[in-house]
Amino acid sequence: MATLGELKARIALEMDRQDLTDELSATLDKHVREAIEFFTDERFYFSAIVMRANCTAASVTMDIPVEIKRIDKITLPEVYVELRELTLPELEKLQDGVFAQPRYYAYYNDQIRFWPVPDKVYVLEFTGVLSNVAPATDADSNVWTTTCESLISNRAKMTLARDVFRDPEGVQLYGSAAAEALQRLRSDTAKRLVAPLRMPDDGGRSGHRFNIYYD
Repeated sequence: MATLGELKARIALEMDRQDLTDELSATLDKHVREAIEFFTDERFYFSAIVMRANCTAASVTMDIPVEIKRIDKITLPEVYVELRELTLPELEKLQDGVFAQPRYYAYYNDQIRFWPVPDKVYVLEFTGVLSNVAPATDADSNVWTTTCESLISNRAKMTLARDVFRDPEGVQLYGSAAAEALQRLRSDTAKRLVAPLRMPDDGGRSGHRFNIYYD
């Protein structure tokens, strides 16, 4: 399993830039982390999640679960109802003071705003993308430095060639390699979409986070 430090060493070696390991080491670290951040909204098989959390009775808003980077869908699993997403201005046009089972939601200041206001506690099921950040230190590893090593290294090399070394040929070469790596991951993800949903033993009522795809 490649660590963050090993991924950065690979980049310096493949670009034949020893300065990326000394005076430009901070620049390299910045470009690797930006490459990871660039793809954090992408729905890959390893980052797709379904989890459950409870809203609060009589509260018009709730915090988005910290595990979630992007919400694709919110449902009320107990009644098989999907909430419809509105913009905040659209939601604010609806009648105030209505308490019932929520039907709509909107993003509001890193929170979810409901209409109607929940009249009781409801279990909400979130389908979306896992919040998956870069490894904390060079000694650490995660899916970005292992499964996505080619994607992240080539994306970082492309932006280094473009923004630091002003190397048009490198931009084209590394950009093409990053696009190929991204297509492979998307194809792998598409294949895994045919796998049935694996639920936790409690049916997700605990709010447990889990991957909706499996081998």
